[in-house]
Amino acid sequence: MRKRPHVLKRIRTVRDLRSEVYKIIRNGITSGQLEPGMRLKETELAQELAVSRTPIREALSQLSKEGLVEIIPRRGAFVKRWTKQEALEVLVLREALEGLAGKLASARITNEEIDVLETLTAEYEIGSLEYAEADKRFHEGIVNACGMERLKELIWNLYDSLQMRKILAFSFHDKERIRESVEEHRRIIQALRERDEDAVERAIKDNFRKTRSVVERI
Repeated sequence: MRKRPHVLKRIRTVRDLRSEVYKIIRNGITSGQLEPGMRLKETELAQELAVSRTPIREALSQLSKEGLVEIIPRRGAFVKRWTKQEALEVLVLREALEGLAGKLASARITNEEIDVLETLTAEYEIGSLEYAEADKRFHEGIVNACGMERLKELIWNLYDSLQMRKILAFSFHDKERIRESVEEHRRIIQALRERDEDAVERAIKDNFRKTRSVVERI
């Protein structure tokens, strides 16, 4: 087993130590500093962060519930390595949740925020933005406009994995798929401008279904 490098910063005095430990380890995973399959030893993490093992154990337990850490009996905790099936399941969940977010956002999103969504597509088309990044920011813009914090939290927990982002980015290696996705985004924007909540939800779900079909072929 490869030894994990020291990549996390020591914790100084904070009021909520447990939350701080959780955030640091979570950020290490989502940023890719702690790589998929890497073992997360409580003693090493406690020493590296200069804390006791209790907040480490609590953080790993919470991250396990969120699907970012896998705890294997008698072996320990590991950064979750996603399977293709798990990635597809996440896309199914995001389809449902982001469809709902779009439906809610249709009544709340401002014309200026819709203009930003259009700008992302324009920036891709002139070559100033990679499509994977444009797609990410496009969906974030809609979710942020939904007005429901708990829904946003559920969506970010599903999305906040370096492996998930790589899978989505890989699905946009196909220029034909990018062309299709651009048109799907335009339909979403049009539905948002018309404040047609059902059309927004349908268009977002269609976008996810087609992305999922690409991932299924990978």
